[in-house]
Amino acid sequence: MPCSVKIYLIAFALSATACSVGHPLVGVIPGTESGDSELSSLLLLTGLSAAAPSATPTTSFHLKYAYVGQGNAGTVGMFAVDETTGILTAQSPASIASGGTSRYLAVHPAYTFLYALNQGDATVSQYSIDSSTGLLTALTPGTVAVSGASPFTIAIHPDGNYAYVGVSATGAIDMFLVDSASGQWTANSPASLAGCTSPQNFVFHPTANFMYAVCAGSNRVQVYSIDTATGLLTHVSNSSGTGGQTKGLGITPDGSYLYIVSQAATAVNMFSVNAVTGALTALAPATIGADNWPNEIAIDAAGKYAYVNCWNSGALTVRMYSIDSGTGQLANLSPQSIATGGSSPLFVASEPSGKFIYVTNSSSDTVNMYAMDSTTGLLTSNGLQSTGAGPRGMVFAGTFE
Repeated sequence: MPCSVKIYLIAFALSATACSVGHPLVGVIPGTESGDSELSSLLLLTGLSAAAPSATPTTSFHLKYAYVGQGNAGTVGMFAVDETTGILTAQSPASIASGGTSRYLAVHPAYTFLYALNQGDATVSQYSIDSSTGLLTALTPGTVAVSGASPFTIAIHPDGNYAYVGVSATGAIDMFLVDSASGQWTANSPASLAGCTSPQNFVFHPTANFMYAVCAGSNRVQVYSIDTATGLLTHVSNSSGTGGQTKGLGITPDGSYLYIVSQAATAVNMFSVNAVTGALTALAPATIGADNWPNEIAIDAAGKYAYVNCWNSGALTVRMYSIDSGTGQLANLSPQSIATGGSSPLFVASEPSGKFIYVTNSSSDTVNMYAMDSTTGLLTSNGLQSTGAGPRGMVFAGTFE
């Protein structure tokens, strides 16, 4: 039988599983189908809940379900996951309706609720997750409004009590309270924090005290402290040297290093993280090259490898790197890249068990399913799974047993 969410949270904290994204998180995004500003946050939300018990966990995580934002279809795709192979199988029904252009998703860290960011109608769709089947059911009410047009990124704080949405039209980050029992969001007070031009991607430090936001309009990452009693953000510092067309964002599971994708520079920028202040310091060397038009970055659950999806028609690849645990430097694997098997591969996601990597091919309406070699970091494709139209952000759910 599945164990409680409290066991889940402490298990992830002790194993230093990555905060991510997407996304999504993200896991984050501007407004063209080309992906020049379409970026998302696939967030694999982890961390120690204030309510978590101190007992040593004796459970293991089981990957069960995956969800895909199918923006052109206005739906969320629902899939069962074979935890041995990572292969997806469409559920029945295969999708559930969402709002307009629902490209990016966030899952509650208790795996009880899922949220779809609707870029077309400036809302967030809210769902419960059936732990036995993985199927989604719309909450009542089914949506909550955000403060302006073209919201582009969504994230849930690791303790599950707060949520954040980046709104392009206002250059603000909307802040919400999350009811852990009902799943419903309500606006925090104040409801928004201005000053992030074209917010596109959020990740949390594993301590849950800091949030990092790609502010694409200024080509930088802004650092925010988080009041863990209220969920309110305070801007504390900025990065520098991130290159043009700032895109994906990823942090290592121990919170020591942060990586920022620059599409214009065809590179990944590398930073060390001050765990006390949240400040970023460029590594030396500060960048490593990528294939054409890199967009997102996913880091495996053990913090040993990083993967960047490159969506130029001459690339259509996932670039693969190792992470030096002592220096944070990325190094190219050999071979450096693997094909995505489809066009417009605009999103890459890792999942909490640390065995599989997924890339959504937005124009081909497929997901490429990769197994990750834990010794070498190299990916092997397990084939393509069809999705609804315009797949983009992807998140996962499972149980501890």
